[in-house]
This record gives sequence, C-alpha cells and structure tokens, in this order.
Amino acid sequence: MDLGAVGYVRSGLAANLWTASNGGVGSFDYNDGDEVEVRIGRAVAEATDRSAHSRELAEAITDWPSLYHLSGKRGNLLAPLLSGVTGTVLEVGSGMGALSRVLGEAGVEVVSLEGSPRRARIGAERCVDLPNVQVVNDVAHNFTGAAFDTVLVVGVLEYSRLYVSSKEEDPVLAMLRHLCALLAPGGQLVVAIENQLGLKYFAGSREDHLGRRMLGIEDLYSADGVVTFGREELSGYFERVGLSHQDWYYPFPDYKLPACVVADAAWSPDNHFNPVPLIAPTAYLDPNGPSAPLFDTERAWNVIYRNRLGRDVANSFLVRASAEPLSNSNVLAWHFGLGDRRADLRKRTTFVPTGDGIEVRRDLEGQRGASRRAAWAELAPEPESYVPGSPWTDALAAIVGRGGWTVEQVDQWMTRWFSAVCAEVGIEVSAARRDTVISGRLLDALPRNLIVTEGGSQFVDLEWRSVEPLTVGHLVVRALIHDLVSSPPVARPAEESALKLTNLIPRLAVWRMMELDGSAVEDAWVRELEFQRAVTGSVGELSDGLDVVNGSLRLRLDCDELVARAEAFPDLQETIGSLRHALWDQEGEAADSATRFEAALAQRDGLVDDLNRKITGLRHERDVLGSALAEAGREHGIRVGILEQQELALRSRAERVKGRMLRLDSKVNDLKAELRAARRSLAMERRANQEMESSRSWRLARTIHRLAHPFRR
Repeated sequence: MDLGAVGYVRSGLAANLWTASNGGVGSFDYNDGDEVEVRIGRAVAEATDRSAHSRELAEAITDWPSLYHLSGKRGNLLAPLLSGVTGTVLEVGSGMGALSRVLGEAGVEVVSLEGSPRRARIGAERCVDLPNVQVVNDVAHNFTGAAFDTVLVVGVLEYSRLYVSSKEEDPVLAMLRHLCALLAPGGQLVVAIENQLGLKYFAGSREDHLGRRMLGIEDLYSADGVVTFGREELSGYFERVGLSHQDWYYPFPDYKLPACVVADAAWSPDNHFNPVPLIAPTAYLDPNGPSAPLFDTERAWNVIYRNRLGRDVANSFLVRASAEPLSNSNVLAWHFGLGDRRADLRKRTTFVPTGDGIEVRRDLEGQRGASRRAAWAELAPEPESYVPGSPWTDALAAIVGRGGWTVEQVDQWMTRWFSAVCAEVGIEVSAARRDTVISGRLLDALPRNLIVTEGGSQFVDLEWRSVEPLTVGHLVVRALIHDLVSSPPVARPAEESALKLTNLIPRLAVWRMMELDGSAVEDAWVRELEFQRAVTGSVGELSDGLDVVNGSLRLRLDCDELVARAEAFPDLQETIGSLRHALWDQEGEAADSATRFEAALAQRDGLVDDLNRKITGLRHERDVLGSALAEAGREHGIRVGILEQQELALRSRAERVKGRMLRLDSKVNDLKAELRAARRSLAMERRANQEMESSRSWRLARTIHRLAHPFRR
C-alpha cells in the first residue's frame, strides 16, 4: 500500500515506520508506564529472534505488561480468522506489534496503526524483517483515504469515549462509522473486546480497565471513559452502522492470551458438542483473575452450558462483522493447550464436524504430522473421533467442591481411574505393581483424559508416548501430581488434615498398592520434571519441583463462611456508630486544618505543575536520546573492534615513546649539568671582568685627576 499517497512519510527511525507529514500525532498518553515500555522496547531491540513465538522474548517476560506484549499466546486469537483473511489488513491500535507479527508471518499485507510514538517504534522494530508489515504512528480518527479488506480492532473499541470527540452521537458509534469508512466493498470489521457480563466478573474479577469489582456489571462506566458491552448490545452497535452479518467467537480465558477459542456453533445442541471441558480449566490461566473467586467457575460452566447461556457470559468476544454475507469456518473450537511449549512442539487441536460426527484433529505447527522427541517421550498427535462426555476430573471437582468432603471419596475417585488404566492394559487391579511395565502409549492416560460416557469410559488425547519403559508407578505419580495436587482450590474437608498432601496421599489405596514411598516418588518426579523441562525448553533445575507433594491443597474461600464471620460481630454497628459520633465532634477542628492544608496544597499544586512541565520536557529529551542511543548501539559493535586494535597499537607505541622519553630525560639531565657548569664559569668570568674593569677605572680616574691638578700633591 502506498502510504505516501494518504499523507504519511517514513520516519527515518525504521524503514517500516511512517508518521504524518504534518508532524505526527503528537502527545498520546496511553501507556503501561515509561519504565515498563522502555524495558520491553530494549528486549525487542536486543533480540536476534523477534518471531511471534521467540524464546528470547519469552525469557524477557517478568510482569503482566511484558506478558501481554511478548507472549506467543497472543496469536492464538487469530487462529479462526487467518484462513479467511485476504487482501490488506488495517490493525487499529497495534501496540508493540504482537499481532502485527503474527499476521506478517502468515503472509498478510498489514498496515499497523498505533497512536503512541514509542509503541509504534517498538512495533516497527518487532516487524522490521517483514516487508509486508508497515507501521503508522497515528490515531484512528486521523487515518483516512484508504480502503482495506479487513480492519482489525483488538482491545480498542472500549476506549472510544475516551479518545473520540463526537458531539453529535455516541463516540462508540462514531468510531464504528469511521472504521466502516475504511473498509473496501465486502470488507470485514473484526473486533475483540471484553464482555461486560463475563462470568469472571460475577466471580469477583476486577473490571479489566478500571480495577473495580462489579463495576461493569453495575454499569458504572462514565460518559467520557472506558466502556464495554454485553453480547446483545454490542451486536446492536454493529447493526446500527450497517454490519448486519456477524460471525461470533469466544476466546478463553479472554481475548488477551487465549488457550482456546470457541465458535458460535459450538453452543448449539444440534452439534452434539460440549465445549465446557475446554473452557473450564482456562479460568485458572487468567493472570488477572480473582485470587479468591466467589464461586467455582469450573463447575458453573456445566450449568451455564445446560441452560444455553454460554454466549452471554463468555469473558470476551471476537466478532467478524460485514455488510455482506460472510463465509464461516465449520470448525467448532480451537484448543492450544494450557502450557507453554517449545516451538517445534506447539500443537493446535481443532474440532471439526464431519458426516460421521466430530473429528478431533491435532496438528503440529511447523512440520505437520511429524513426531517430535522431548527427553524420553515423543509427541505423535493423531486425529480421533470426538467422544461426548465429561472428563473424570469433573467428578473430583464435584467431590472437593462441596464442604465436608472426605479422603474416602477421593480414594474411590482415584481407584476408579486406576481400574480404567488396568482394564486398558489388560491386567487385574490386584496384579498391578509399581514396577509393572505398560505400553508407552498410555503416558497420557491421566484422569483428565478419561472421558465418562453414558456407556462407560474411554481414554482420549493420548498424544505423548514414552519411548522408554513406562511403569505403573510412574503413571500413578503423574496422575497424583497433575490431576490431584494441581487441582483448583477446594472446599473445606471433613478433616482439616486432609488438606495436607502428606496426610492425604498415603491414605489412598493406589498409593499403598504401589508401595510408593518418598524415594520412589522422587525418582518418578525427577523423571517427570526432566520431560516437562524438555517440552517447554526451560533450563531450570530439576530439584525445583521436588517438594510439590509436600505442600497442601488450596482452600477455596466460602462466601457463606465469610458472611458468617462478618455477622459474628453483633456489636459492630454500635461500635461504628460511636466512632462516627466521635468523628463528627472533630469535624470543626478538621475543617480549620483543612483550610490550612488547602492553602499548602494550592502552593504544592503549583510546584507540581511546574515539575510536570519539566518532566514532560525531560521525557521528550529522553526519547530523543533513546533514539540516538539505539542508533549509536548499532555502530558500537564495529567500533569496539576497531578501538581494540587501535588500543593495542597505541599501547605498543606508548612503550616505545616511554623508552625514548627515558633516554631524552637522561640527555636533558646531562645538558642541565653542563648548563649549570657553564653558568658557574660565566659567573666567575663576569666577576673577574668586573674586578678588572673596577681596577682599570680606578687607575684611569687617578691618572685624569693628576693631569687635572698637576701641582697638587
């Protein structure tokens, strides 16, 4: 696309960075903090691999902003869209280039629009090796004169009231109308945004933008601030600007770092597909989720699905909208796994309806269908038929989710899983021993992969297989660690001691049957950690996770218990009343103090304003210096080599000069001695001459005197 034809010029800071020819967007105050953004920018600048799944950039993640801007999971959001994206794409609010990079690597021609000069510069550097990605430093309402096949708006529409000035209509509508004006005929607008009525907000998550619980649910948004919408309201906005054809998707835990994306059709009972087993575990992957949820969202999703409310309480929306009919994918869901894997082991699972049911397809990103090794196991994903039912871990959640659960109930749950394993192997439960070798294909035969159906149960998703002998004892340890120890927070048990794993696990029948002890568990767990480390590509010490079975199950706070504790203080209101009256008595004194404080604050505010102006100027100077330092850094490597050679040569010359100086010093000392001797000789000659002159003068004077007075005696 010719950006010069629509009023932009290359900035000079990067070949793919453009600014407005009239001087640029100027001030744009949206950022994650100067220190944070400078740190992220430095990580991008110093990385040799800036790809979407760069391990270098992943290692630079230290907090939420760096996770959001650098994580390879950001690209999962676009999985349902990439096959249908053709022509040119305008990405509005591209940030530091995470999604621009994904689109660019997919071969899409992208214009990334970003209002923040610093973010635009970082995004351009992230995509500098992709000639099909151009970054424009400008805001959406300034960008005109071009038409795109797709306009992508991720996490931007909710800021319309804050950044779009429109006295004639709702700023959200004004923003949508402007974006529609940038669409080519038949083009699509793609929007990702939080759901105002997302389930996580009911469970106690803070509103993503304003940080207050229940703010969105109570609709306490201001007229000139951030705003989000429920499904019906958002759909109505699209219809009001002429985008009546809509294709809806639901990313989980939300659109920022999706572990799975569910299509609209997945919620229809006609498709005989239950997305809950994919959705429910993702709640605990949300970095911004509540530390103490008001209820167990994993259990709530089953009720929501049965009542067909999934579309309305999904945490986020991903919507394709167009004035023309859209061609929809027939995929029901995309699943990307719950953890991070190294690049050659990343997997995408899709659920695709076929004439005979639903096929589960697992594809390795990169070389499709190839087996991959990780330590003593290999990944060999194969397609399989979808098995309707619920994972056996749902039964565990039902047990430990109710107050008063017992060790015996957990033991029965674990025993049924173990019986299913023995049936799969073809041995009697009583014949199983710790060192009994079983097929390596059962490495993933964990409770989470045991699907309970109306007719029985079946193991699914056995994607990993051990290439070394696999023992029953190792499989039991895997099940204990991955599905019991790592379970979500639990309700209070009948015996408080059951929360301690060293009390709970040894009481399980399968533990005693396997004759497991501390050393056996440690050996199995070290082997398991070696495998996990190979899968993720991490380099941590194996001993880091050895004490995992010495911890405790996490206790979930019970709302009724919290309320009961609050109600246990009957005199609390009376005490509060007394304190209130005491405060009223002090209001007069406080008012006088407030007057004095106001005067001091006014003076302080003046000083603060002056400091803010100075800080703004210093920040501008810092940005200029930062650009200069970045440019200087590129030349630094070459100059260092030259300077090192010059340093060696100078040191050699310095040694030679030092020798010459020593010889010269010796000559100078000799000359000084000769000069002192010459001076002494000259002084003696001068005294002798003076004496001679004095003698001559005396004799001459005497002679003259005699001649002048010949008769004087």
